[in-house]
Amino acid sequence: MNNMRIFVIGDIAKIENPVSRWTRFLDQKQDSHELTPISYSKDVLSKAGKSQSKSAFLITAPGSQSTYLKAITKIPFDYSHEDNAKIFLACEYLQCVEGPFWRGIRGTGLAYGANIYTDHDYGQLIFSIYRGADTEKAFSVAKEIVNDFYCK
Repeated sequence: MNNMRIFVIGDIAKIENPVSRWTRFLDQKQDSHELTPISYSKDVLSKAGKSQSKSAFLITAPGSQSTYLKAITKIPFDYSHEDNAKIFLACEYLQCVEGPFWRGIRGTGLAYGANIYTDHDYGQLIFSIYRGADTEKAFSVAKEIVNDFYCK
């Protein structure tokens, strides 16, 4: 019964004496200890995961006639960083239905899908190509789209 956290979700205003409902359980606890901090995924990354640069991995999938790509770069870990809203908004614009990636990559038959999204737990901005027919060209088109968008 050590290192337990209790999280209750509900309309406690409808419960009579909501805190006292826990008394029987809490009275059984003999002593109190410091809670062990909750670890985050970013805290247990490998050396390559922490640097997030100068690494590439090629995984073959002989049963597939398509190609898949993920290109990853660092972004701020902090959710309250001033650039996060800008990054998130740009991602949503670039990958929206009938948006720039849709028209430039899917619409031209280079890949079935192209997405750009964030993973704040790992501090990553991820660009992915799904079921690519010409992944190299799709990547080049995406780079051109982002550069045109950025330079406006």
